[in-house]
Amino acid sequence: MKNPTLYAAITIQKNAEVVVAPGEAPPPAEIDTTASTVTVILERNLGNKRVIPALFALFSGILFFVFCWMLHTRDKKAAEMRAAWDGKAS
Repeated sequence: MKNPTLYAAITIQKNAEVVVAPGEAPPPAEIDTTASTVTVILERNLGNKRVIPALFALFSGILFFVFCWMLHTRDKKAAEMRAAWDGKAS
């Protein structure tokens, strides 16, 4: 059960060569109309962007279970101690 591969296609074209004097800001890019266009297909790679949140959720769930179990055992011991306590003996 794997997610389908995601693709993105972009079309690029070379910019026109512009000579800029030192210290000046370059002008906005202009497309060279004589150059051919190239379509590039990119594969979207999610890498481990889903692994880290999944591990965090798993770790948090384990901690939640452990803390709930600790509270449960503490409450059981407290209930046993209350049941065993004789108020008239004091």
